[in-house]
Amino acid sequence: MCCPYLIVTDQANLINFSFEFEEAEPVSTNYFKLFQKFYLQNNSAFSSEIINNILQTSESIADAYRGKNKKEKEVLDRVINLFEK
Repeated sequence: MCCPYLIVTDQANLINFSFEFEEAEPVSTNYFKLFQKFYLQNNSAFSSEIINNILQTSESIADAYRGKNKKEKEVLDRVINLFEK
């Protein structure tokens, strides 16, 4: 391989790009809207066990890195409200 440092540099740039993209796009809102649409069209397929699993998993994911931030709390509240309808 000619220049292995170029590969490392390219990978570092990809990591920076992914963080910049996440900050620039309201990704969580878009994903929530897709999930909301799917749930509303298929809510009979969601048992209480599945809903509890989704809620527990989403809480765990949000808590996994330094606890929940403001945006994560907002999304979790939206998920909880969706299931309470």
